[in-house]
Amino acid sequence: MTRANSHEGATTAAPRGLMAFLSRPITLFPPGLPHTPADLLSDAALPAPISDLIQHVTRRTRLWPRERLDVTRELIAHFRDGVEAGRAPDELVRDFGAPADAARLIRRAKRRCRPAAWRAAVRTLQAALLLFALIAAVYSFAAARAFMSHPTIARNYLDELNAPIVKLPDSDRAWPLYRAAYLALPPLPEELSADFPNIEPSDPRWPLALDYLAACDTSLDLVHQAARKPTLGRALSVTPDAELEAHTQFLAGVEADKAREAVRLIMQYAPTEPNPPLVNLLLPHLGQGRHFARILALDARAAAITNDSARAAADLEDMFRLAAHMSDNAFLIGSLVELAIHAQARQTLAQILNDDPSLFADEQLASLAHAASRGPSHIALESETLWLEDILQRVYSDDGQGDGHLTLDGARLLRSYLTSWTSAAQTDPWHGVSDKVRDAFEVPFDSLVGASRKETRDLYASMISRTAAYASLEAWNRPDLAPDAAFKQFMSQGGRSRYTIVWLLMPALSNAVWSYDKADQERDALLAAIACELYKRRFGEYPPSLDALPTSILAQSPLDMFDGKPLRYTLRDAKPVIYSLGPDRKDDHARPFAKPNPGGPHWMSASQAQAALKGPTGAEIDGDWILWPPEPRKPKSTDAQ
Repeated sequence: MTRANSHEGATTAAPRGLMAFLSRPITLFPPGLPHTPADLLSDAALPAPISDLIQHVTRRTRLWPRERLDVTRELIAHFRDGVEAGRAPDELVRDFGAPADAARLIRRAKRRCRPAAWRAAVRTLQAALLLFALIAAVYSFAAARAFMSHPTIARNYLDELNAPIVKLPDSDRAWPLYRAAYLALPPLPEELSADFPNIEPSDPRWPLALDYLAACDTSLDLVHQAARKPTLGRALSVTPDAELEAHTQFLAGVEADKAREAVRLIMQYAPTEPNPPLVNLLLPHLGQGRHFARILALDARAAAITNDSARAAADLEDMFRLAAHMSDNAFLIGSLVELAIHAQARQTLAQILNDDPSLFADEQLASLAHAASRGPSHIALESETLWLEDILQRVYSDDGQGDGHLTLDGARLLRSYLTSWTSAAQTDPWHGVSDKVRDAFEVPFDSLVGASRKETRDLYASMISRTAAYASLEAWNRPDLAPDAAFKQFMSQGGRSRYTIVWLLMPALSNAVWSYDKADQERDALLAAIACELYKRRFGEYPPSLDALPTSILAQSPLDMFDGKPLRYTLRDAKPVIYSLGPDRKDDHARPFAKPNPGGPHWMSASQAQAALKGPTGAEIDGDWILWPPEPRKPKSTDAQ
C-alpha cells in the first residue's frame, strides 16, 4: 500500500527528500521493538543531524504517541536508505526540506488514516465549536445593541392631553364642583355598603338610607350643578390630590391622624418626574362618578316614592349627564364607566316608570327620553394607542424612522409591568431567575427575536383598526370570529413571546364592543317603552305593535341586534312586553331564558349559539331576552337590624 497520491496537490510542492519519504510503502514493524521515538533513534545510531531532524519533525506532528512511533520508524528507515546509498547526512537533511512543512504534511497524512468514528467526532466537535462561535458572535452583537442603546423619550403625552383642557374657561368645568361634592360627602354607613344603592322601602335599613341621603344634600346639590356643565375639565395627572386622598381615607373609616399619615406616605412616594409614564395616570374621578351615580339613583327612587317627579327627573337627567363626563378624555376605561352609569340611569328610570307609569308628566317623559337617547357615546379606540406609543418610547431605541429595538432599560420596565399587571409569573420561563442573569441573557435574546418597535406598533394598530371595523358593522352582519378570538389564537401560537407589550396592553376589545351593543339595545327598548306610555296617554291603550307608534313619539322601530329585524312586541295582561330573540335567534314568544345570566346574554354568532345550546350553558340562551318590563327588584335579606 502506498500514499503517494493521498495528499492531493500538497505533496507536489514538497522537497525531493520528503516526497521520497511520503512515497515509501508502509513498513510493518514486528512487536517487541522499543516503544518511544527516543529509544528508536538511540538504537538506529543515525548521524546527529538526521536524528535531530527526525526528533524535531516527529515532535511537531503533534500526533498520537503510537502514530509518532510509526513516523519515527518510517523516517529512520527512509534516512537509513539514504545513508546506505552513500549520501551525506547534510545533503539528506537539506533535501528533506523544512521540518515545519514536513511535520504538517505527515500530520495530514496520518490523520486521514485514523478511524471513521474519530473523524466524525472531530467534525462534530468542529461544528459545535463553529456553532458556539456563531452564537457567541450573535450574542455579542445583540448584547452590545441592547446594553449600549437607550430609549429616547421625546414626547410628553400627558402635556399633550392636558393642552386643550387647561384652555377651557373655568365656567365650563364640572370638575371643581365634583371635587367639592366629593369633599362634602359623609361616610356611607357600613350597614348600607353591601348592596348600596339597591335598598327597598320594605327594607328595615330604608330609614338609614334616607338619613344618608339627607346628609348628602350638599354633595347632591354640587353634583347637580356639575352635571350641567358642558365638560368635565379635569387636568390629568399622575400625582395624587392630597386633599381628596385624605377624604378617601376618612370615608373608609380611618382615624384622622392615621389618615394624615397615610396621605403623607402616599405623597412622599408620588412621582415628580416632568414626563411621567402615561400608564401611571390617575383617574380617581371615575370611581367618584360611580358613587355619585349610586346616590342619585337612590335619591331618584326616594323622590318617586314621595311623588316628587321633578326631583326624580332631575336626578335621572343628571345621571345621564354625569355619565357623559366620564368619557371626556376618550380613554376606553372612561367610556366603560360611562356605560355603567348610563346603564344605572336607564335601569332606575325603567324601574320607576314600571312601578308608577303616571309619575312623570308628558314633558318630563319626553325630556328623560331625550336625555337617555344622547348616550352612551359610540366606542372610541383612538386614544388607546397613546398608551402604547408612550410605552414604546420608553422601551425601544429610536432609529429616527419610527423603528427601534428593545433596550436594557426598556426590558426592565416591561418586567416591572409584567409583575404588577399580570398573574402569569409562574408561566414565565425566567421566573425565579435573578434580575442580573435575566439582564445578561434574556434581554439580548428578546432584543434579537422579539418584535421591533414598528412591528409592535403595526400589530396594535391593526387590532384597533380591525376592532373598529368590527364595531362599525351591524351586529347581525358580523363574522363569527371576533378580532379578540383571532388575536388570542395568534398569541397562543407563539405571538405572546414576540409581542409582549401588545399582549399586556390589549384590552378585551370584543367585550367592549358587546357592552356598547348591549347598552344600545337596552336604551332602544327603554325609548320604545316610553313611547308606548305616551301613546297610551294619548289613545287610552297601549299600541298593538311598535309599528303603530307615530313617528312624533318614536322616530323608528328599534332593531333586534341578533337578526336585524324590529324588536318583538306583544301585550301580556294588557301591558307591553318588548323583547329580543336573543343569541338563539328563535322567537319563543317572550319566554325568558331558562337560566338567565345575571349580566344578560353575551353576543355570539348563530353557529356559536347552536353549539352553545347543546352544552352545559345552553339554558342561558334558551329563550328570549326580555327588555321590557324590567325584572322586579328582589329584596335582599339583611342583618342590619
